[in-house]
Amino acid sequence: MPQARLKHGSSRPGHRPRLGRWRARAFRYDEPYFYVSVYPEPDPAALPRLPTLGHWHLRDFVAAVATADKIVAAKNQQAEIDEFLRAAVDGALKVSS
Repeated sequence: MPQARLKHGSSRPGHRPRLGRWRARAFRYDEPYFYVSVYPEPDPAALPRLPTLGHWHLRDFVAAVATADKIVAAKNQQAEIDEFLRAAVDGALKVSS
């Protein structure tokens, strides 16, 4: 799994993106997924565009999500996951700073 490194102090106190993976059937997804959540929730209009692998989940919480079906269908899974995670973390840091 790719590793994302967040620099200490790169966002305001209490405004930290969270990166993880989750099992199926959590938050209306019937499959595992990677996510980068943003808290407190930003204005959805401020969220940057994500690579094709991901989308912004806006119901109940705000997070960039890449589901297993899109990951499995990717031609270069590792490169596309890396691109998604980098874009999601960068986007989360921008809207939380």
